[in-house]
Amino acid sequence: MALASYVWLLIFGIGLIIALIGILVKIFIGNLIEIGAMRFYEENSSRKTSLGVILSGFRQGSYGKNVLTLFLRDLYRVLWTFLLIIPGIVKNYEYSMISYILAENPEISRRRAFEISREMMRGEKWNAFVLDLSFIGWNFLSVITFGIVGLLYSRPYLKSTWVELYKVNREKVLGNGSASIEELPGVDVDVVE
Repeated sequence: MALASYVWLLIFGIGLIIALIGILVKIFIGNLIEIGAMRFYEENSSRKTSLGVILSGFRQGSYGKNVLTLFLRDLYRVLWTFLLIIPGIVKNYEYSMISYILAENPEISRRRAFEISREMMRGEKWNAFVLDLSFIGWNFLSVITFGIVGLLYSRPYLKSTWVELYKVNREKVLGNGSASIEELPGVDVDVVE
């Protein structure tokens, strides 16, 4: 084999290792930070809260269960999108409330988190899609500023908007009996700082 073949094989191997490390970091660290970030945005929507809340996903004693729940959510999203594009987009919205639910109640079962998210998004997927479309201009502005606008303004704005959608959907499922107040107690209960 020529030296060039070995170089390309080495580059491919290094790329594969870097991709694998990135996936593992997303699974074991990134998803838990996502839960903490959702808790931060939920709390911050009603009162000033500490930035340390972002690490609450690691401190709530449900690390393994929450890692598995969000891993399965991400796996289902990828599989649905890989197999069928449009149903993948639908499932992406259907599962979009899981991290908010886990931020509010880290002890909830995986099955129940998926059920409540599905119920929350029943009849709301199109509205959520249109909501995401309304941020296209901000996303474009973020791209042309190399992410600065996204980091400092549009991403927090989008997440804060999605928290408000979550709150509306939360009240909907509490009102129609699809979920109980014990399952969705609110973020002011058992605040971890």
